[in-house]
Amino acid sequence: MAKEDEAVHTFHNAKSEAHLHKRLQHDAHAHHACEHAIARYDQLDLLLHLLREALHLCSPFGRLRTVGGVRAELMLLFSLIEEIDDAVLPKLLHPLRSHLDAILAPFEQAESMHVELLDLVPQQI
Repeated sequence: MAKEDEAVHTFHNAKSEAHLHKRLQHDAHAHHACEHAIARYDQLDLLLHLLREALHLCSPFGRLRTVGGVRAELMLLFSLIEEIDDAVLPKLLHPLRSHLDAILAPFEQAESMHVELLDLVPQQI
């Protein structure tokens, strides 16, 4: 965004038509780069929100999330995050992928407790 501001300032100081045309091109390029960065940010923001939601033990409807369902959801979200045009993101996701079993442990425990409770109380909880 700083480049876009600089381009606007330089545009207003242009004297010749050739220089003005060059400034217009520079401004358009800066504007495009800014729009691209905003789109990437918005996409990452949405995916991180979905990632946080996937880590809740229960769905928004109160249903217990299964280990298999959470694993599939996380793997899909990791893949979508990696597709964003940023070299840092795959490096940041590596520790998450390598600790996936540890991340899923609470879901396994919740499933186990749910089965035990259903054995004690046969009705659906």
